[in-house]
Amino acid sequence: MSRQDRSQDALEGGPELTPGLIAEASAWLAILHGPNRTNDSERGFSQWLRSNPLHGRAFEEATEIWQEAGNLRSLRKSSGSDTAGERGERAPRTGRDRQR
Repeated sequence: MSRQDRSQDALEGGPELTPGLIAEASAWLAILHGPNRTNDSERGFSQWLRSNPLHGRAFEEATEIWQEAGNLRSLRKSSGSDTAGERGERAPRTGRDRQR
């Protein structure tokens, strides 16, 4: 299901994904793709996925965002652009960041 389809579901009164659910899904995505993936983490993910029908949708959304971010990184590398993060430097802070 595409992001547009999920947005349409929300408009039609379907359950909406919350930022918290997408954050949980993102954490699972990082665990499953990280170096410390274990059988226990896979079982935990399966349990989390079954515990709420929205979890599957949230995981799809997080996965799509993760893939899009990877595509952006690939585009940046192929265009030869260099960012502060790629050079190991800290990105400049914005005015809003400085106020915190």
